[in-house]
Amino acid sequence: MADSTGFVEEVIAAGGNYPALAQKHYGDWTQYPRIVDANPQFSGRPPHTDTSYTPPVKAPTLYKGDVVYVPIDPAPPLPEEGAGIENNSSGGKKEFRKAGNGRFGIKTQFPNPKVEIFTGGNPDKADLTYEGLAKDGVQSNLLGYTFSEGVEDLEGSFSITVENEKIGGRTSYDSIPLRSVVKIYEADDKNPAFIGIIKRRQLKSSMTGQGPKRTIMFMGKSIISVISEYAVSMDLRIAFTDPEKESRQLTENLSKKELSIKSFMKETWDDFFKQGEANTESAASIKKIIEDFIGGFDSFVSGDNERTLHYNITGAFYSEGNNTIDQLWRNVLPQPLYEIFAYCDRDTGKPMIKAREEPFGFPDTDNQDWHNLDIYEIDPLDLIDYDINQSDEEVYNVFMSYLLGSPMSHDFYLGSQSKQEIMLVKDEAKLSLYGYKPLQVSFRGYDKQGAETDSLEDIFKKLAQKTRYWYGRLDEMFSGTITVITDFIKDRDHNTDRNPRIGCRARFLGGEFYINKADHRWNYGGTPTVTLAISRGMIYTNKGYQVSGGAGVLSDIGKQFKELERQ
Repeated sequence: MADSTGFVEEVIAAGGNYPALAQKHYGDWTQYPRIVDANPQFSGRPPHTDTSYTPPVKAPTLYKGDVVYVPIDPAPPLPEEGAGIENNSSGGKKEFRKAGNGRFGIKTQFPNPKVEIFTGGNPDKADLTYEGLAKDGVQSNLLGYTFSEGVEDLEGSFSITVENEKIGGRTSYDSIPLRSVVKIYEADDKNPAFIGIIKRRQLKSSMTGQGPKRTIMFMGKSIISVISEYAVSMDLRIAFTDPEKESRQLTENLSKKELSIKSFMKETWDDFFKQGEANTESAASIKKIIEDFIGGFDSFVSGDNERTLHYNITGAFYSEGNNTIDQLWRNVLPQPLYEIFAYCDRDTGKPMIKAREEPFGFPDTDNQDWHNLDIYEIDPLDLIDYDINQSDEEVYNVFMSYLLGSPMSHDFYLGSQSKQEIMLVKDEAKLSLYGYKPLQVSFRGYDKQGAETDSLEDIFKKLAQKTRYWYGRLDEMFSGTITVITDFIKDRDHNTDRNPRIGCRARFLGGEFYINKADHRWNYGGTPTVTLAISRGMIYTNKGYQVSGGAGVLSDIGKQFKELERQ
């Protein structure tokens, strides 16, 4: 919200000490404690709205990046923290809330992103560093960057744009080769928000009023793409390896132990990389990048909800031709029951792979995965625009799960009417409304003992019930996009950046949403933004479960966030 009085600018210009300036604009400043954001660094006082508050003898000081509340109308009291939010599931490992509620305020920050480029493979020392502002030892001609992450994506994407300046006698273009590693920093200048590897270089020249101008753009993918795209050939004419033999050996190794999601991925990763080292010389360079910038398997794979796989795994893991680890994992951990994605850990800055069951919770087994996700408060102070919609274009009303190559295969359902009645989970009301809309989840595996069919029936019946809970109300949920200003101020509670991350929740319009994708963008002189693709918007209980019936559907959302209409 704009400060028509110029109060904040005058305060900062005056060095931050503001009683006289507050007196000038508002009368006795002690009568308006709402002027100052209730942050501990100001005076140690807790949040308050009590106008009888006695200020400290020494006036608080404003700092660059602090939030300042300017009373538009002194009469109405400042709303309570979180007022107007109907649900209160909160929870999560971390809750990222803006200072105050954003109804009144001005936020000043000075975005200065940093980009480090590693051309020689040394992970401890960047060969080039770019920042938006001039500083000793860094290049100041950073013109912009973008990066994107999503929960269905192990690759991500990024771009950086710089002027083609001279660096040690060479141009930027010539100094930064393909496959250089790039780290992009936002609020936290110690831990990067994104790490990528350059896949493409572009040189652009144009004539301007000041003469010719050359810019270069470097584009690429997440550094995790080095893992997901690494291909191993099982072509007998090239690799002299029998894919059937190797698949049988891997199946035998997997059948000897009870597998969790992470242990399955580790077993297959170790075997896959062993095949790569035996069949191609390129494994050495790939291994070096992984060791230098990613680390060992246990350090780059994480899972919030480590689950045990429900069945013994079989099948042809390797095919004749090229194989990737991403394909191998997806065959056993299929969508829409599991998600595997790349991200940068907020606390350590390390590139990671998240592998887990979809974190949407399940009340029948007291599964509170949704409640345990980090949550972000979408504050009007940072909100630029949003586009929210409700649609019935994706609807499911019949749910089934089956195990390929077992008595629980797809034919199991088709061959018996009685089994269909037992194993299929249906939503009769939506069947009559939309017709037959099935959601089928297939797994590669088998019932090794044969006599375990009854227990498998229970497992797959429960899986069908779970997928109905997760995907049976998509036509009642809201989805869309939200664009907010990138926060270059560290979160005071967690000492990290507080920008929304994929795979977490966003509290918005009185409900909660799942963050599927985040697109970050900054151009020199412009507003840095994060555009979120969100889904599953509805009202949840304080345990993170969907509120049943019509009470769970967001209502009166047209009345929310009227601040955007203010001039």
